[in-house]
Amino acid sequence: MTASPESSSRDELIVSIQSQLGPCDVSDLNAHLERNVLFQVDVCLDLLEVALALAEDDKKQVEPWLTKQLLKRVTAEDLSQWRRAGKSLQSAIVAPWVLIQLQPGS
Repeated sequence: MTASPESSSRDELIVSIQSQLGPCDVSDLNAHLERNVLFQVDVCLDLLEVALALAEDDKKQVEPWLTKQLLKRVTAEDLSQWRRAGKSLQSAIVAPWVLIQLQPGS
């Protein structure tokens, strides 16, 4: 059984996103904040799943997250609070968007 072109393309997208997942420092986010492309993903969501939904322009999945504030724009105050508290963050890039998620226990 061979993979369909659609599933192969999706698999490649997943691999691409996974390769860009990783820890980030709050101080690295200022430029993204200034460009208004920085979003926080609630800890109840899977960061890879959210990144994939954005990459695939899956409005049916993304819109409820936005409505429920499970996916929301990061503010300067958010960054300031996280910096002061020494929060650990995980990030994913889905150009032009940069997604961040607070790490549990940070």
